[in-house]
Amino acid sequence: MKKQYQFYLTPEEILAKGYLYVAYGSNLDLEQMSFRTPTAVPIDTVELPNWQLIFNGVADIIPKDGASVPLGVFEMNSVEDWEALHTYEGTRPKDAMYYLTEIETEHGTALTYTMSGGRSVYAPSDHYYATIVRGYKHFGMDLAPLEEAQERAERATPRITSNHNLWYSNYLNGKAPRRAMYI
Repeated sequence: MKKQYQFYLTPEEILAKGYLYVAYGSNLDLEQMSFRTPTAVPIDTVELPNWQLIFNGVADIIPKDGASVPLGVFEMNSVEDWEALHTYEGTRPKDAMYYLTEIETEHGTALTYTMSGGRSVYAPSDHYYATIVRGYKHFGMDLAPLEEAQERAERATPRITSNHNLWYSNYLNGKAPRRAMYI
């Protein structure tokens, strides 16, 4: 599967190229997505081979031979929806929390957000994890890959504290230092 890995496009460029969106974390929660991206339409699920779900306090996917990640596929036909996702994911041309990664699916070429690197593995908050569980259930996905990712993160470092959540919130709102993080 040939993919572009960790790049930036504006919402206008994404829309012009007709990309789908694929989610693997909290954006699987249809209630959350309907609030953030009202025109997004869930269309299917797909498996992404040779990638693994991990937690760096928040969900991320990384290349890993032999692993597989379930993804929820969305059609998104508005610049405003892509802008909302860029904002939520902390995506910008430089020094971003997440960059875009291109994925080929049976429905067409899709984009997802992958973390720019440099963060340690640690477990998500209970609230964040519950949001992802709801999303898995909305899409009828097997919870095993999600539970395995949480178990790996719990073994590495116990659940995040409110200070980590505050940093991420501040980062997304432009109030935290903009460090470049590279893989």
